[in-house]
Amino acid sequence: MKIRSKLTLKFTGIVALILLIFSMAVFYLSEINRYNVFEDRLEERALNTARMFLEVDEIDEKLLKTLRRNYLKSLPSEFVRIYDKNYKPVFIDDTIKYYFDKEWLSKIQEEGISSYEDGNRQVVGIFYSDNQGDFLIVASAIDWYGLKKLNNLEAVLTAGYFISLIIVFFSGQVFAREALKPIQKVVSQVQKISASNLHLRVDEGNGKDEISDLSITFNTMFTRIETAFELQKTFVSNASHELRTPLTTITGEISVALMKDRSVDEYKEILKSSLEEAKELTKLINDLLELAQTGIDANSVLMSNLDLSEMIRKATDETLRRKPDAVLSLNIAKTFPNGPIVFGNEKLLLTCLLNIIGNAFKFSEDKEVLIDFSFNDHEACIAITDKGFGISDEEIKNIFVPFYRSERSGNLPGHGIGLPLTMKIVNIHRGRIEVQSVPDKGTTFYIFLPVLFI
Repeated sequence: MKIRSKLTLKFTGIVALILLIFSMAVFYLSEINRYNVFEDRLEERALNTARMFLEVDEIDEKLLKTLRRNYLKSLPSEFVRIYDKNYKPVFIDDTIKYYFDKEWLSKIQEEGISSYEDGNRQVVGIFYSDNQGDFLIVASAIDWYGLKKLNNLEAVLTAGYFISLIIVFFSGQVFAREALKPIQKVVSQVQKISASNLHLRVDEGNGKDEISDLSITFNTMFTRIETAFELQKTFVSNASHELRTPLTTITGEISVALMKDRSVDEYKEILKSSLEEAKELTKLINDLLELAQTGIDANSVLMSNLDLSEMIRKATDETLRRKPDAVLSLNIAKTFPNGPIVFGNEKLLLTCLLNIIGNAFKFSEDKEVLIDFSFNDHEACIAITDKGFGISDEEIKNIFVPFYRSERSGNLPGHGIGLPLTMKIVNIHRGRIEVQSVPDKGTTFYIFLPVLFI
């Protein structure tokens, strides 16, 4: 079911419930009012009859009946009876066979007045006392006029209820259509956006209502998608280029070697060169796989509690194993007996540290690299400083873009994958990277990671 139909039905249902409660309340209050008004009339007629019969000596039972029939307009099916305190009738002006039990008459005597409804008939009993003694006056009639008006009211309310529902239903459709027009406009604009025109955006309106919030959300999403598409195109283009270079070199060397017979030493030299290119190609492929894997949902990465101090020591040991002549200074704060604990993946964090430390040596021509490690109750900071040629402000903006290489990197080995991979690893661990660099003096990479406990 479409939202428009749901809104119409819900709107109609709410109004239907309100109208039903209102109609029932009107009918109920009208019934109470009719009952009370007719009860007052019966009381008045009962008292008038009692006064004329008991207080006016000149009026006897026969004369009173004559007066009531000739001069008092009778109510439908009306009768008035007067009983003494022993429940014996002293005046009866009716031919209706209607009987009262003594319990109800005694209730009148006790309470002074009592009434009830028997089908359409209303009955009122009043205790009356004068110089002749105590009496019970009972009056009864049927309020045909009031009941007819009540029935008419019921018919009007019922007809009005269903007519109102029909009007509300169709009005609800119009209301729902108008309310959903902005959403339909957004949907129409979104449908026009495809992979070939990701630069298009949805109209954000006045920027103050929920539809504007939806449009802004869509535009933000399309911006991310457009950026992802551009990065993907760049990535594919650069990856193709980087992969093609060593393959072309290997193919060329093998082709040249096969052009004529060569000596064993020449073949060894060609195979050695091809092996180096193959190793470089293998490293590039491994880096690309790691970069792709870090793009997977962070929730799928296996995490555990790790001692960050121990991770740094492992990274320095591995660096020295790879570069025995490297000059590496490590400064770890000893504020606490044990290092801070982080929630992370050991392999990824080790790759992150090795990438930064390896770059520090590579871009400083193997000069001394300093690692400062500090932490507090909330955050750990790893600062890796080199004494290389530095990075300009313009280049800092691009160093985390895949395959980007600065002009000053020259013939230094690398493919521009290490830093983007490091950034993704840090993001997976809910950390951040900051870079400070002074051209021709050196660069410092700050890696901040959240601490679980110390």
